[in-house]
Amino acid sequence: DRSEKLLSERRWYDVGGIEWLGDGGGLLIAAKDKPSAPSQIWHLPYPVGEARQITGDFNNYGFLSITADGRILVTVQTNTINSISVGEIGGRAENFREILSEAGELHPLVWTREGKLVYRSSRDGTSNLWTIAPADGGNPRQLTTGAEVDHRGLCASPDGKSIVFVSRRSGK
Repeated sequence: DRSEKLLSERRWYDVGGIEWLGDGGGLLIAAKDKPSAPSQIWHLPYPVGEARQITGDFNNYGFLSITADGRILVTVQTNTINSISVGEIGGRAENFREILSEAGELHPLVWTREGKLVYRSSRDGTSNLWTIAPADGGNPRQLTTGAEVDHRGLCASPDGKSIVFVSRRSGK
């Protein structure tokens, strides 16, 4: 009848898949609720109810489908492990030394005047800036909290006193 009905007040940043449950009592949704979050599977009861997150890990889930009887779900699960390595310009790849490895994206990154690296990581659940000293492979140290650092744009000032980065904290 061309009418529309809002199913949830929840706002997702990105939706990769939606499927009705076999009994019609709700939907499964592959979605991320913030820019830095991995896409997770959510259950949204129908006709009313609050969305409930079913998965909660560093993997990304998308492209769901449910069998006709509603008993089996299939989804594409993607996990990404990235690492930061350092080595001499023009050096051989096997001579590069890994200084950090973790699930999720580790870019952008930039050298500081003091010889440290500043990089983006979501290891605390939100995309923030972290720093590490490659010379000694020192412990990573968190620089921002709740910053929602975007993957575009990061630089350190020549005097070493400021870092400029793009944030999606406001949702834009």
